Amino acid sequence: MKGLNKLTAAAATVILTSGLAFVGCGNEKSVTGPVTLSEDPAEFCVSGYVYDSGSGLPIAYVNLKFYDAGYIGETYTSSGPPGSPTLGYYGFELGPGRLGHQIWVYASKPGYFSNWTWFIYWPGPSYVHDIYIVPLCIHDDPPPK
Repeated sequence: MKGLNKLTAAAATVILTSGLAFVGCGNEKSVTGPVTLSEDPAEFCVSGYVYDSGSGLPIAYVNLKFYDAGYIGETYTSSGPPGSPTLGYYGFELGPGRLGHQIWVYASKPGYFSNWTWFIYWPGPSYVHDIYIVPLCIHDDPPPK
């Protein structure tokens, strides 16, 4: 399978024949034969990738913390070989009852400036939100003396 195919099924069933599917929020499943996936839209899911703003490449092991009026929870981006559709991917279930809420995401990883970003939850079973973080040193030159 080339690239990543996003599947959204609002109270429906999707049948895959091969490839890699993300089930729920960030639970990946390798598919080699016909498999039926059902998605329950009762829980709000946010997913996406975290990228290095300098190179544009996805980053593994970025810590993501989610907030609205208070702390909701946290997750990490996944790892994988370069070019893998899992590299830099995250998925997180925010739970029901957040319609119209402003959701803040704090992204951090050693070697990068931390970043706050936000979005507003509107109806739908999932929301895709990609995040870019800036490396601490974006030049190959040594720092000035």
